[in-house]
Parts: sequence; structure tokens; C-alpha cells
Amino acid sequence: RPALVYRLSPDGDGLYPKKYDELANALIEEARTILGPPALAQLMKSVATRFATPHLPGLAGKGADERIEAVGKILEARGNIVSRTQDASDEHSVHKHTCEYWNVATKNSIVCALDVEFVRQLAGADARLTTSLLRGDDCCTFHIKPHEPEAKNAR
Repeated sequence: RPALVYRLSPDGDGLYPKKYDELANALIEEARTILGPPALAQLMKSVATRFATPHLPGLAGKGADERIEAVGKILEARGNIVSRTQDASDEHSVHKHTCEYWNVATKNSIVCALDVEFVRQLAGADARLTTSLLRGDDCCTFHIKPHEPEAKNAR
């Protein structure tokens, strides 16, 4: 019997080719075929919720500015290069200069909807994708418009 047993470390394993993008694209295409486009869109929304849920308790009670800053930090922690801007009307934009899903999104743009929903849930506000790396823009811009305050019921 051998006196020593060797195993590949996670760093060593990282040197071998991975086919995660191929798997993700195949799963999305099969889901589209089996479930149909509306169900695939709902599936992407559910995945966005799964990604957002661990962050939501830390965002509770924060104002719009703090949440937008947190959105940027969360996206950075996921491996993106991010910047944020605020316009004169106090609306925010989050700019993703990189895409962690690029190899999947180029074949299945439904992944962009997942990203928009993820940002919307984190921001707690309406989010719209106004520019896109996939369309050839310099970045993906999520324009975030805070919800209007609810009107108080007059009695």
C-alpha cells in the first residue's frame, strides 16, 4: 500500500479546463425548449431571487443612496468592475464594465434579465438596463429609479 495519498488542491484543479459555460448554455436552451419562454423568464427571476436573498437582510432599512452603494459593492464582490452615477433628478445608475456571465449571455441573452432582476431586488427600486455590453456598449448600465412614496390616504 502506498504510504502517501495525493490529491489535487482546489488551486491545482483550477488549472484544468472547465465547461461551466457550456453546461449553463445547454441547461438554458433545454429549459427554453421544455418549459417555453415565459417559464424560462420566471426561472431566471427565481434564480435572481436566490442570488439576492442572502444580501437583503443587510439592505433592510437603508435609504436609496446606501442601497445603490451596496449594489455596487455586491456586484464588485461577484467579480465585476462597477461605477455609480447620480443625475440631477436624484436617479441613480450602476455601470457594470465587465460581465461575469459573458460566455453564457452571448448565446442566451435571457441572462441579462436575470442581472436586471438581481439589481432591482438589491436596490429595492425599479431598474432598467439602458446600455449593454452585449449590444456593443461600453458597459451595462442599470438605471435605477426609486419608487414614488406612497400617497397617504386622506380621510
